[in-house]
Amino acid sequence: MLQQLPATVAGRSLPPGAAGLVEEIGLLEDAVNALRARQVRLAAALVQVREAERPPRRTLSRDEQLTRLSRLRASVGAEVGLARRVSPHQGRAFVSLALVLPVELPATWAACQAGRLPLERARMVASGTAMLSLEQRQTIDAAVCGDPDHAARLGDRELGSLVRGHAARLDPAGVVAQIRHAEGGRRVTLRPGRDHLVHLHAALPIRDGVACLAALKAAATSAVAAGETGSADAESTVMADLLVARLTGRDASTNGLPEPVQLRLVVAADDLFRAPGDEADGTATLVDPSGTIQADGLPAELARRWIRSALDAGQKVAVKRLFAHPDTGALVAMDSRSRTFPPGLAELITLRDRWCRTPYCNAPIRQIDHVRRHADGGPTSYANAQGLCITCNQVKEEPGWHHEPPEPRAPGAPHAIRITTPTGSQHRARARPLLTGLRPVRLHEHPTGLVDGDPRDVAAEIRAVEHRRQRAGGPPAPPPLPQIGAQ
Repeated sequence: MLQQLPATVAGRSLPPGAAGLVEEIGLLEDAVNALRARQVRLAAALVQVREAERPPRRTLSRDEQLTRLSRLRASVGAEVGLARRVSPHQGRAFVSLALVLPVELPATWAACQAGRLPLERARMVASGTAMLSLEQRQTIDAAVCGDPDHAARLGDRELGSLVRGHAARLDPAGVVAQIRHAEGGRRVTLRPGRDHLVHLHAALPIRDGVACLAALKAAATSAVAAGETGSADAESTVMADLLVARLTGRDASTNGLPEPVQLRLVVAADDLFRAPGDEADGTATLVDPSGTIQADGLPAELARRWIRSALDAGQKVAVKRLFAHPDTGALVAMDSRSRTFPPGLAELITLRDRWCRTPYCNAPIRQIDHVRRHADGGPTSYANAQGLCITCNQVKEEPGWHHEPPEPRAPGAPHAIRITTPTGSQHRARARPLLTGLRPVRLHEHPTGLVDGDPRDVAAEIRAVEHRRQRAGGPPAPPPLPQIGAQ
C-alpha cells in the first residue's frame, strides 16, 4: 500500500472548484502529519530491536552504559537519516524525539497521530520542557496539547511562547540553569542562501544578541542620517556592511578582500586568465582553509574580480596546480605508504569530497578515513580514502556498518563508495565534480589528455602529447600558469 501511495496520490484527479482544492490541501496536511507520526513509531521500535540485538555485556558502570546507549542511538540515527534522505544529525534528532514523544508527552503524541499537529511543533514542546521533571512536563503537555484542535491553531511563535511561559512558572530555577547551560553552546555558523549570498548566523546569549543588533542599528541610522552612504542604501544594507567592516577590520567603503582572511579559489586555468568579455566562461568554487565548502558554481568572472582586487591591494596571491580530468573534473590520484594521510594527499581528498561523504550529511570534513580499514589491508591511497565528520567516522565502526571502496573505474569517473547499513540496505556516495558546468575540451585547447593516475604519469603524458603536437606541426600549447607566489 505504501509503495503504491505516491503513484496513487500523483495520479488522483483534482477536485472541482476552489473549495475542493483547499479542502484537499488541508486533508493532505493531516495525512502528512500522521505519516510522520508513523515514522516516529518505527524509529522507536528500531532502537528497541537494535538494543535486543546487542550481545549481553558484563556489568557496566553508569558512564559506560550511557556511552554504549549514545553510540547505539547514533548508529540508529544514521540509519534513519539514510532512510529518510536527511543528514545523520537530523536522523539522530528524529530518533531522540521518537524515544521521548510517545512516553513522556502523550497529549502531544495523540495530536501528532491524529494529524493535527506537525512534528516540528511537537519538537518545540519536547525541547521547551526538556529541563523539567516528568510530572511538570506532562502538566504542560496537557495544557498545551490537551485539545488537539486548539493546538492545531497555534503558530510557531505562539506555541513556543506558551511552552516557555508554563516552564518558567513551574520551575524558574530549572529554566535559568538551562539558559546558562545553553549559553555554553554559543557559536557562529554559515549557511548558503539564494543568488550566492550566505547567512552568517550567531547563536548568542539573548542580551548579547540584542546588544549587537542595537549597536549596528544605531550606527547604521547615524550613517544614513549623516549622508555617509548612498541614497539608495537601505538601513539593513548599511548594517550588513558595518558588520563585515567591524568583524574583519576592513574599510566599509571598499570592496577588497580583508587582509586577515585566507580563502582558496578553485578555478580552471583557462577561466582564470580569460580575457574580459569572453562569452565562453566557466565556474569557480570558494573554499575556506579548513576545507569546508562555502560556495560553488560561482561565475569565474566573480573569482577574477576577487583576485584582481587582492592584487590591487598588494596582497599575496599563491597559485597551486591541481590536475583534473578535463571532461569530468575528477582529480588525479596520489598514494602513500604511510598509515596516516600526508598533507598533500589529505588536501586533495578534502577538495574532492568537500563535505562528509555520508549521503545527505554535508557536515565539514574533520577526518580523512580509510574506506577499507588499514587494519584489514586497506591502502593509504586516493581511491581508498574518504572525508568524514567525526560522528560519521565513529558510526562507521559500529556493528553492521560496512564501507567499500569503488571497483576499478574508467579514467576520470567520479570516485564512489558503497555504504551498507546494519539492515543490509546499500547506498552509493559519489564525489561531485570539483567545478560545475565543465565544457568539452579539444586537444589543441588542452595539451595534456590528462589521465587518472600518479602525477608522474600525468607529467609524462603531458610531455608525450606535446612531443606529438610539435612533430605534427600543431598549434602551440597554451602558456603555463604564471608562478605568482607559486606553491
